[in-house]
Amino acid sequence: MITSALPAFFSGLPALPPISLGEYGLLLAMAFIGGVMNSVAGGGSFFAFPALLAVRLPPINANATCSLAMWPGQIAGLTALREELRAVRRLVVSVVLTSLVGGTAGAVALLHTNQATFMRLVPWLFLVGTTLFAFSGAARKRLEQMSSRQSKAIGGSPSVAFLFWMTVVGFYIGYFGAGSAILIFAVFAVCENVGDLRQVNALKVLCNVAGNGISVATFIVARAVYWKQGSIMILASVAGGYFGGKYSRKLPSEVMRAIVIVAGFSFAFYFFYKG
Repeated sequence: MITSALPAFFSGLPALPPISLGEYGLLLAMAFIGGVMNSVAGGGSFFAFPALLAVRLPPINANATCSLAMWPGQIAGLTALREELRAVRRLVVSVVLTSLVGGTAGAVALLHTNQATFMRLVPWLFLVGTTLFAFSGAARKRLEQMSSRQSKAIGGSPSVAFLFWMTVVGFYIGYFGAGSAILIFAVFAVCENVGDLRQVNALKVLCNVAGNGISVATFIVARAVYWKQGSIMILASVAGGYFGGKYSRKLPSEVMRAIVIVAGFSFAFYFFYKG
C-alpha cells in the first residue's frame, strides 16, 4: 500500500503559529488569482504556493496543500471543454491513465523528499517552471501551425512513445507541475496527431486534472495537507476559476501570461536570494 511506503513523519503534521486575519486574506487573494490564471493562461500555483510558504507551512506540505487548493478550480475549467474532449475521445482514456500513473509516482517521490532538500529545489523549480511556461505560448502557436498543415486522417491507437512521455509529464505534475503545459504541447507535437489546438488544450486540462487529482489523493492519504489553509483556498480558487472561465474572452490572455511570467521569475529570484 502507498501508506506503508510513506515517511513516518507524515503521520502527524507539525503545529503552526496562529495565522493572522491579514494572512488569511493573502491566502484567499492568491488562491483566487491562481484560479483565474489557471482558467485563462495557466500558472496558478506560482501564486498559491508562495502564499502558503508565507504563512509558514513546511515546503512539501505547502506544495501538497497548494495542489489540493488548485485542483477543484481545474475541474471547473474542464467542464467547459466537454465538446472538445468528445472530439478526441480516443485519447481520453490514455491521457487519464498515464496521468494517474505518473501523478502517483511524482507525489510519492515528493513525499520521500526531505523538507530542506525540497526547499533548496524550490527556486530551481520556479525557474524551470517559469521558463517552461514562458515558452508554452510559442509552443502552442507552433503546434497550431503544425495542426493547420496536417492532412492525414486522425485516428488509431496512441503510440508507445506518446504513452511513455505522457507518464513522464504526469510524474512532473505530481511532483511540482508548474509549467507543465509546454511539456504536454511538446508530446502532442511530436508523438500524436490532433488537428485542433482547442482539443489539445482540452486534453492538457484533462491531464492536469487527472495528475493533480491522484497526487492530491496521495497527499491526503499521507496526511500531508493542512486542511484549514487548504479549505479556504479551495473556495477562492473555484471562484477564481469560475470568474476566469466566464470572462476569459474579455480578459487579455497575453497580459495575464506576462503577469505569471514576471511573478514566477520574481519568486525564483527571491527564493534564490533567501536561500
